[in-house]
Formats: sequence, structure tokens, C-alpha cells
Amino acid sequence: MKNIAKTFKGQGKSIGSLMRYSRIRTLKYLERVGLALSCLINVIAFGPSNQTFSARNHAWRRDGRPNICFIIDFFIFWDKDHCLHSWLYWYTGKNIRKVGKKYLQDLENMI
Repeated sequence: MKNIAKTFKGQGKSIGSLMRYSRIRTLKYLERVGLALSCLINVIAFGPSNQTFSARNHAWRRDGRPNICFIIDFFIFWDKDHCLHSWLYWYTGKNIRKVGKKYLQDLENMI
């Protein structure tokens, strides 16, 4: 922390800037830990390893299966329709990877 403070001080930045920088880094870290825990819970529940528990619950909702989306969305109140957004992010990423592989295979066949 002292090295960072010296770096900021050398650049003419205030201690307030250092505290904001530390707070942002801490929040980003906690977000990554939360995502990792969500994926771990999903894997323990026999789900795909790259899907969060929220995304899986939204997939269950789409299929008409019992889910706890309303509870997850309630606790993550700052993100309206959190489960839907999580599922869209996962589904889009999954399909982009599939299309990318097909594109590379077609490219190899052309060469």
C-alpha cells in the first residue's frame, strides 16, 4: 500500500484518489469472487461449469421447471431481471464460441 501511495503521490494524486482506486479494485475483486462462487454452486448442482447459477435458474424458468429466479432477483435488487441478463450473457457467449469454431473450420477448408 505504501508503494502505491508513493506512486500516486509522485503523480500529484491525492490520498482520496488512492482510496477510490482501492475501493474500485476491491469491488471488482468481490464481483469476480461472486461469479466464481455462483459457477461453483452450479457445478455442485450438476450444471455446466461455465454457467452461473442465476443463468441456470432462468433456463429452468424458460423450460417451465421449478426455479428460484424471484428470490435471486429480489436479493440482487440493483440488477432488474438479473437471472435473465445472466442467461443472455451465457447464451450469447456459448453461441459465439460455436460460430467461431465453424468459421475457423470453414477457413481451414478453404485453404
